[in-house]
Amino acid sequence: PATGLFDDPASDYWMWDVLVAGDATRGRKSFHLQADGAAQIGATSLTLQILGLTASVAGAHHHVQILLNGTYIGEAVWTGATLYDITLPVTPTLLHDGTNTAEVVGVLDIGVPYSVLYVDSFDLSYDRTTRAVNDGLAFPSADGAAATIYGFSSPNVMVFDIGNPLHPSQIVSITVGATDSAYAITFKPSAAGTPYLVVATTAVPRITTLVAD
Repeated sequence: PATGLFDDPASDYWMWDVLVAGDATRGRKSFHLQADGAAQIGATSLTLQILGLTASVAGAHHHVQILLNGTYIGEAVWTGATLYDITLPVTPTLLHDGTNTAEVVGVLDIGVPYSVLYVDSFDLSYDRTTRAVNDGLAFPSADGAAATIYGFSSPNVMVFDIGNPLHPSQIVSITVGATDSAYAITFKPSAAGTPYLVVATTAVPRITTLVAD
């Protein structure tokens, strides 16, 4: 935690990892990003939030280059000890269905004596298939047309409208089918943008202990 860098106790002061630009061992760090169901089509982008820890007296203080799965996708230069957001477009075919590797390289530009940074977070935006992961999937409906979710290990699947997360409602009009060794369900969303949770009964967490209050 970088508690000494913030005045607001509600700030996100938990950082992921530190970079020392130009350092042979600490100047380059790799991070695993999960992109389950990546369809490799449509608009794709990667947003990073990086905290510049130092503020030298010379020019632009910080310079980073970003690679995704070994391919350079962009860079950013900024000044000061401050949080900085970097949003980069990504060629959709670069994104793997599953685990991906993002690399952040700290570059020490000529005339800059030092640059220390914290990598705070990644936000990956991509089009994905409607394949369940670990027997579950939460998603917003694209339109009012029938939606098919596949990849379940059991035919016992439940669908919930979670538009009001405190009062979810179960959708009972669903069709269950088989695809190879897995199962799929089809149902008709009520409207575009409605969020749903689809989950196999075997994947629902069980309460193992109840204690009287």
